[in-house]
Amino acid sequence: WSESLRMTLRKNISWFMPLAAPLSFLVAATTNPETPLLTQTIGILAFTILMLAVILLLWRILHYDGPLKTYFADRNQAGWLSYLHFIWFPIVLGIPAILVFTSILGYHYTAVYLEHQIQITVWYLFGLLIARNLILRWLFVTERRLRYENVLRRREELRIARAKGEVGHVGEDEGSSIVVEIPEVDYHSLSDQSQRLIHAGFLFGMIIGSWAIWNSLLPTLSIINGIELPFYATRTIEGISKTVPVTLADVIVGSFVLFSSFIAAKNLPGILEIAILQRLPMDSGARYAVTTLSQYMIAAIGVFVTFSTLGLEWSSIQWLIAALSVGLGFGLQEIVANFISGIILLFERPIRVGDVVTIDNTTGVVSRIHIRATIITNYDKQELIVPNKEFITGRLINWTLTSTMNRIIINVGVAYGSDVAKAIQLLGAIAAENEYVLEDPKPLISFESFGDNALGLVMRCCLPNLDNRLAAITALHVAINEKF
Repeated sequence: WSESLRMTLRKNISWFMPLAAPLSFLVAATTNPETPLLTQTIGILAFTILMLAVILLLWRILHYDGPLKTYFADRNQAGWLSYLHFIWFPIVLGIPAILVFTSILGYHYTAVYLEHQIQITVWYLFGLLIARNLILRWLFVTERRLRYENVLRRREELRIARAKGEVGHVGEDEGSSIVVEIPEVDYHSLSDQSQRLIHAGFLFGMIIGSWAIWNSLLPTLSIINGIELPFYATRTIEGISKTVPVTLADVIVGSFVLFSSFIAAKNLPGILEIAILQRLPMDSGARYAVTTLSQYMIAAIGVFVTFSTLGLEWSSIQWLIAALSVGLGFGLQEIVANFISGIILLFERPIRVGDVVTIDNTTGVVSRIHIRATIITNYDKQELIVPNKEFITGRLINWTLTSTMNRIIINVGVAYGSDVAKAIQLLGAIAAENEYVLEDPKPLISFESFGDNALGLVMRCCLPNLDNRLAAITALHVAINEKF
């Protein structure tokens, strides 16, 4: 908050609290219909002075040309609070004024009760606002820490790569045939998702809390319980199954639950990733599977609760399920098969986000696993959309399923009459000198064929991962050409 706003609050609270405390005590002590008339008059007078003090306090804090204008200017954007100031400011000042007139006109108990409900609402909204801002602050600090740790990790990896002399080799930066490109965590996007979820939760909490506070007082809120719609549902009342009409309140609550659950499912990955998953020893593929399954689960729970709110039990919709089953069997079987296959992929995880796979002679990185299809990005930056069913029923090569170790095979031809033993010795030395080739398993060189024009030698050697596969092949070819 701006300095001017905080100083204004401190200065006004310093005179308001010593005045409001005894007045509030007098109002509470005299608010009883059975008290004598003189005592009630003292309470009305104290209540009137208290409300006038509240009006003065609100005017000095919330008038537009005061600290509120500086607050909006510090934010660089006023928002709806500034644009609609001419509407809500008179309403805020008018509420205590109306309560004063209500008390003077003889409805003192009603005015005090309304003021009490308004006070509870204000404190509830203030506490909700504090909770929201504390959560947003915690998310900001957590996101900043994760960004910092990510930068340190990448800098350390770059330092190690430079120390090993890996940076700058031919073929590493561009043209690599297979590189595991695990997507970097976009913390900005996750933070936006988390903020949307928190703001939505604040809005829903504000609506539900206000309804709970004022439900017993405003008859309008209970009218919707009596509006019956022209369709019925089966409910269990006191252990007995009865057919009752669905009310407008059931539809409103069901729609509210369905809407809020889908908002939560859509924005869940952000807060789940930042708050929990980043602290667990899980790779990016496992985190993606957890968040996706959590989204499905929240959406399913929302649909189930909505149906329960509307009174739709299994016995009343089983005919609909049977009809849908027939339709699925004929027209939507592929879509359903792909959906079930997608769930199996997330649970069984034969492929994960970031894995290098080969399917239909296309090699690429798994970038997304959606409900119906999986997206594979090849090394020409083309995105191949593969139905999930293909990964369950078809054959594919997963280069990084259990281990990133892989083997390369290099065929070498030497002329007839050459010293084969010498050639095998040279190939062994070349493999030993290459920085990418592993010593264990040991490189294997074999004499395998008599070709039409050359003797066929084969060198098999293993690499620790797929990062430098093309660079290793290039370096081995260059060394073989020079030594031979």
